[in-house]
Amino acid sequence: RLNSLMRGWVPLSEPRRGVPEFTRWRPLLESPNAGGPLGGYGGDVAGGASSLLGGSEDPYLLLVSEVVLPPLRSAVTSQWQPRDPEPLLSWLEAWEGLLPGAALSHVLDMLVMPKLRQAVQEWEPRMETVPVHAWLHPWLPYLGVQLEEVYPGIRHKLSIALQMWHPSDGSALALLRPWHKVFSPGDWDNLLLKCILPKLAFALQQLVIDPTNQDMSPFLWVTAWQEVVPLQQMVSLLELHFFPKWHQVLHYWLQHSPNYDEVTRWYLGWKTYFPPALLDQERIRRQFTAALDAMNSAVEGKPVDASAGAAPFHSRWSTDAAAAGADSAAGAGAAARGAFGGAGMAPAPPAASELTLKDLVQRFAEEHSISFMPKFGRFHDGLQVYSFGGVSIVLENTQNVIRAQIRDRWAPVSLDTLLQQAATAK
Repeated sequence: RLNSLMRGWVPLSEPRRGVPEFTRWRPLLESPNAGGPLGGYGGDVAGGASSLLGGSEDPYLLLVSEVVLPPLRSAVTSQWQPRDPEPLLSWLEAWEGLLPGAALSHVLDMLVMPKLRQAVQEWEPRMETVPVHAWLHPWLPYLGVQLEEVYPGIRHKLSIALQMWHPSDGSALALLRPWHKVFSPGDWDNLLLKCILPKLAFALQQLVIDPTNQDMSPFLWVTAWQEVVPLQQMVSLLELHFFPKWHQVLHYWLQHSPNYDEVTRWYLGWKTYFPPALLDQERIRRQFTAALDAMNSAVEGKPVDASAGAAPFHSRWSTDAAAAGADSAAGAGAAARGAFGGAGMAPAPPAASELTLKDLVQRFAEEHSISFMPKFGRFHDGLQVYSFGGVSIVLENTQNVIRAQIRDRWAPVSLDTLLQQAATAK
């Protein structure tokens, strides 16, 4: 009966065919001590069950080896593309609980890993639009440390691709961020030290501190990385390449009859651009405390000297102010409103957003006691894949469309239809 049911089966197009039947037969056929290795199965489907079992006599393992694995192997070797992991992952989700441990290991070690190795070898980050993590990370829950063998090649190719990168290009952060917690801390730090930190330092070196017309872009390019760059390394970057010239501008300003309200707004404005995690660092707090001390000294009429050993400070703003004389030095303080004074002092806080499509689906799931959660590392057309009661879905927020994976296609569905699909998937 099972042979008849599974005849002509295409696993990647019909991942759930046979699942109810195998669910009923497994407890009846499987031996308590089943699960030994499948033996030296080298890929000859024609070899039959004997080449798969490696001497095991378990009836259920025999059934899986004869009925399930041969069509799966044929589909994986001839149809499945690693850059589109969803079809095989959908099959694995449906069958994982029905495969003996030896059969599952065989699928992952002998079918999936060889295809992934080849795909990583062929991957070219400068030419492809789909990042490698989008099709490799979905396998982390299944393969785990086995994937580490392909990581050195990935890091090497990333290093080459980043040689011509400029910090103004945010695509590098989008490409590297998913690897932050996947690579070992040592490998991650080495990649940053080699490819990222020197260019972030260069961006800060090019930053001009100009209270009359401040361009924040280079600073924002750098702080965008603060979540993935170790905090102490980010603090060191700022100490070496930002704060010395920032203090020089402040000291110059304080020495030329400033409007102290404007200096205060400028100081507070800069602080708003520092992420909280950086402001919490003692070394960063010391920099801002030193600036406050200089401001207080100026208010009290005490001399304000440049930092010991600091290089002479020159900028368009300081040069123009000096050329215009003492009167324009005071005027330079008034001109500072353009950078941080008044309405331009700090970025406006984001407005409270309306409910997103994800929020609506989340509420709908809670109302019907259905699990709704993201699938780790799973994406379709660049969108996060979620599990809604066992049904894979993506959310197109711009068009307010829910797409569910139904057999081998992603189709738009309503919430009611999604509820019916979830009930069927149980």
